[in-house]
Amino acid sequence: MNAFGPTLDIHAGGVDLIFPHHENEIAQSEGATGKPFVNYWVHGEHLIVGGEKMSKSKGNYFTLPEIVDKFGGDIVRYMFLSTHYRKKLDYTDDFAENAKKQLPEAKRDT
Repeated sequence: MNAFGPTLDIHAGGVDLIFPHHENEIAQSEGATGKPFVNYWVHGEHLIVGGEKMSKSKGNYFTLPEIVDKFGGDIVRYMFLSTHYRKKLDYTDDFAENAKKQLPEAKRDT
């Protein structure tokens, strides 16, 4: 609240956090301030890898820096923005390579 004030313009999170996590955030913040907590909520779907939920226990996870190092920041941005935030994105190296082919050469940072 010190940095952004009592009301946030946009709050993002995963679809699994709508209830009860975000409900609790609303109750706590609005109870403390008496003002609306968030103007717009953006709940994104989950990232899946090769058709399965990404999970450390399954060993099918990666970090954002790893794929940025591998494909470049502009390609990764393009790849993630090519799917609607409310649809599951199934990440594979082929998906990233396809994004690399589609992004105009002039837009690439690699």
